[in-house]
Amino acid sequence: MYRLPVPSRPFHFHPEAEAGARPIQVYSWYPAADSCPAPMEWGDVVEWVGVEGGHEALDAERAEAGRNEFVAWIGSLEGDTTAARSALGFPVRACEDAAVARGRHPLVLLSVGRDDSPAMHALLGEELAARGWAVFSTGGLGARRRAMEFGPPDIEAQLEDLRAVASLAESFDFVDPARPAVVGYSFGGGVALLYSMADTTVSAVVSLDGSIGFADRVPTYVELPGWRPERALAPVLHLRAPDEDRKDLSALESIAAPLRVETVPGAMHPDFTDLGPMSSAGLAVPAIGLDDEDGDEIHAAILAATVAFLAEHRRPSEED
Repeated sequence: MYRLPVPSRPFHFHPEAEAGARPIQVYSWYPAADSCPAPMEWGDVVEWVGVEGGHEALDAERAEAGRNEFVAWIGSLEGDTTAARSALGFPVRACEDAAVARGRHPLVLLSVGRDDSPAMHALLGEELAARGWAVFSTGGLGARRRAMEFGPPDIEAQLEDLRAVASLAESFDFVDPARPAVVGYSFGGGVALLYSMADTTVSAVVSLDGSIGFADRVPTYVELPGWRPERALAPVLHLRAPDEDRKDLSALESIAAPLRVETVPGAMHPDFTDLGPMSSAGLAVPAIGLDDEDGDEIHAAILAATVAFLAEHRRPSEED
């Protein structure tokens, strides 16, 4: 985890607070030099949520706050908080502070959903890292406060945050920042495509059920000054849930780049996050469609499609 406070961009930690520096927290996954002797649990990653939207150090109190925030969120959706607490023990493969594998690794920027955290995409991050990419991401924060709204200010804020993350990634010797790939979930799917319009060196874009394909969201994206479909040169994969009522591919179909649209059978929107595999382990939250015993298989199919597309358009690294 890295911290990027940005004093030039005012941010309110709560409504009554004076504006302070924008608190960008950066998550990263990268290829490890050795096998992991003591893999983490998903709750170890979720602990970091306790410092998103703030500058506090990750002490025991903040770590527990992050875990409790996840449990409370599930409870607010009338989900089983006992099952949510159990989900914190879900095993992942990553190791904290692992030594980086030799060489420079191609960069993947991960743009998350509205009010989302990279912690919700830990399995994606470690899958890409295991296959040779360096993955960098940051949490979804509103333009001036943590809670996000779907509108131009917050879309632009996420774009600026992703640029700051990319700039940090470029400073590491183990990262090859040339022709990065961008993966975006939900809100972040549109941000990922906008990012590629601004940076035409992007090699590939993956939209994970991105709202750029939602009928009620498309008008907001296409009216932005940065929406320039003729500058979308990177191939795009749009993986989507079979939600025909909300489907609108007009914005995606307007881009200059090759577009591939694939519908993931049986998928619901949360299946594109770590909640998918957790649903197969007993974490049911019917309010968001999370009650699928096949969530692990669906999520595995999403990861496989993402990896295959990025590999197809991957720029050879110095080690290849």
